[in-house]
Order: sequence, then structure tokens, then C-alpha cells
Amino acid sequence: MQLNKIKVKGVAAKFLEDTTSDVRLLIGPVGSGKSSVAAYGLAQMAFATPISNGIQRSRSIIIRNTYRELEDSCIRTFFNWVPQALGHWQASTMTFTIDIPGFCHHQFSFRAIDSAGDIGKLLSTEYSYAWLSEARELPEELIHMLPARLRYPSRANCPGFQGRIIIESNPSDKTHWMHTIGQELRPQ
Repeated sequence: MQLNKIKVKGVAAKFLEDTTSDVRLLIGPVGSGKSSVAAYGLAQMAFATPISNGIQRSRSIIIRNTYRELEDSCIRTFFNWVPQALGHWQASTMTFTIDIPGFCHHQFSFRAIDSAGDIGKLLSTEYSYAWLSEARELPEELIHMLPARLRYPSRANCPGFQGRIIIESNPSDKTHWMHTIGQELRPQ
């Protein structure tokens, strides 16, 4: 199955068509396909990364609040949309790498961030894209520091590169940071 052979309709299509927003927010009820759209969108962004020194390179991070939830949801959903046969899954590091010599090198790292204290795990890391799954369970500090981590490949080596974030979740209450972000991102 090739990623570009899938036809998506409705709200999901509009979400995936948005290739210019730095942050895309997808909120919906249980079972509405948010995680599938996010997984597909993340792969879509990786394979649209500008070429750097003759090769398309990206590093993506998929974040959920616990490793158990990463395994039970994000990883399974990701491999429903990105066939595992395309690359190499390393369970010990929870990293999937698609490496096609002379064409591309894409790395997808699955990480748990449960509290503000866990954000230190991201210090000195560089990514291209991020998917925050069930963001209502993640600390607000994450959304404030993550954009500074989206700097791979460097703009010096890859003019035109822009890091991007996908946030998906079930709805939160109006006092949650995600609601505030949603209001800021709402089209005028």
C-alpha cells in the first residue's frame, strides 16, 4: 500500500490538505478517527520534507502520556497506515526507521511524557515533526517548549524546511491549555 493511493474525505481531508499551518489541532469524540488522521498526516509530512544534500531526511516524535498507551494505541495505529515492511522497528528504543539509500531517511520515535518533569527527556533533541496524541493528558509545558525542538534538518542545509505539530485529542474542558490553543488557532 502506498500512502498516496488513499482517498480521504470530509473533515479529515481538510485537515490533511492543510500543509502550511505550524500547528494543526484535531479534536473529536472517541472513535472518530483522529489518531488515524494524525498518523497518516505525520507520514505525509515526513515524505514531503524538502531534500537536504540529495536525500529527504526527517525525524518525528510521537508523544503520549504513558508507554503502555503508546503501545496500545499510537504504535498500532501508526503501523495501520505506515506498513512496518517499509522500514525497521526497534522495540528497545521504540523507534521506526525508513531508510532507502539515496532517497530518504525518516525516523519516527515514540515517547511518553506524563508530567512537566518528563519534558527534560527532550532536551538536546532535534525533530522535524511532532504528533501529540490525546493531548488533554499531556502537560501544557510541552506545547511551549516543543517548537524549539523542531529544527531538523537545519534550515542552513534544507532551505524551506518548517517543523510542524499535530495535536489530536478527545475534547477537554474550557480551562485546559488545549482549549486555549484551539481558540488561538481558530480561523477568523
